Amino acid sequence: MEKPPCNYPWVLVLLLLLTAFSGGKSYAQQKQYALLGIVRDQGTGEPVPYATVYLEEMGLWYISGEDGSFRFSGIPAGTHTLHVEILGYAKKTYIQKLDRDIEGLVLQIDEASLRLEEVVVTAEEGGRLNSSSRIEKQALDHVQPVSLRDIMQLVPGNLTENP
Repeated sequence: MEKPPCNYPWVLVLLLLLTAFSGGKSYAQQKQYALLGIVRDQGTGEPVPYATVYLEEMGLWYISGEDGSFRFSGIPAGTHTLHVEILGYAKKTYIQKLDRDIEGLVLQIDEASLRLEEVVVTAEEGGRLNSSSRIEKQALDHVQPVSLRDIMQLVPGNLTENP
C-alpha cells in the first residue's frame, strides 16, 4: 500500500525555514568567562579569608582562600550580582558586568560593629565581716529536699559528701 502524499507541505517548509534562520544562541553556545578576585577588609585593606562569595544568577558560591582569593569560571557574558558575607562583617552586594575574563577584582567589605550597650553590675554589701549564704524558700520548693544534705547542696562551695 502506498503512502498518500503529505497534505500539508507548507508545514514542512515552515519548519525548515525556522530551523535554518533561528539565529539565537543557546546557553551552551554563549562565550563563557572567568572571574578571579580577592575579598579585602575596607578599613585595613587586609585579605579576608573564608568569606562566602555568592554569584546569584548562576547559583554558585565560593569560600575565599586564606589569602582572600576566589575564582568562578564558565560564567556567561552579562551583568551578574555578587554577594559577599562573613561573620563579623556587613553583607555587601556588587554588580559586575562580564564581557571578558576578569582577574584581580577587589571586593571590599566593612567590619560590622557588634558592640553592646554598657552593662552595670550592682551588689549590696552584707555589712558583716563573715560570709553567709541565704537559701530562699523558692529554691527549697524547686529542689524538694528530703534531708539536710539536699538543702546543703544549695550552699555555694559546700561539699556535703565524701568523694
